Amino acid sequence: MTAMAIPLGVNLSFCVKRWVTPDLWSPLVRNELGLNLVQFSFDLVDPTWPDDLLAELAEDLRHTAAAHGITVHSAFIGLAHYTYNQLLHPNPRVRDVAEAWLARAYRFASLAGISRVGGPLGAVASRLDGTEDDAIPDADYRDLVSRMLRLSEVARQYGLTELYIEPTPK
Repeated sequence: MTAMAIPLGVNLSFCVKRWVTPDLWSPLVRNELGLNLVQFSFDLVDPTWPDDLLAELAEDLRHTAAAHGITVHSAFIGLAHYTYNQLLHPNPRVRDVAEAWLARAYRFASLAGISRVGGPLGAVASRLDGTEDDAIPDADYRDLVSRMLRLSEVARQYGLTELYIEPTPK
């Protein structure tokens, strides 16, 4: 019986502020770490940047990773976006912004040839008295489900094959 090798890769969050472009992180990942599998981090590209810039960055990501023999397995929403309450924020306008941000992240992933995007969907805020509920209000839950259904349709339209969104721990 032969052992199956488990693919080993790295999340590119470690590249933030230092190896911020594919021409900087690709040789590091391939030559120094000896890896050919990465998870892109949206800490390296903000999906709210202008469309023409995002298209240029996505093309560079696709081309440079391929030239170095690197497969971009998936994209993570990044540590910066992770810090916000996102789709579980008490203010619906903040949830609107988070939904639009995720839709643009899906678009960038598609342009870059990345078929999977994941990350936490948000965090539940505590109440005014400082206590934490076990669940969000029913209306907010229905709103969350509606947003997730819309986002899954956006992901489908961009050709993504997998979304992994988990609740943020308290």
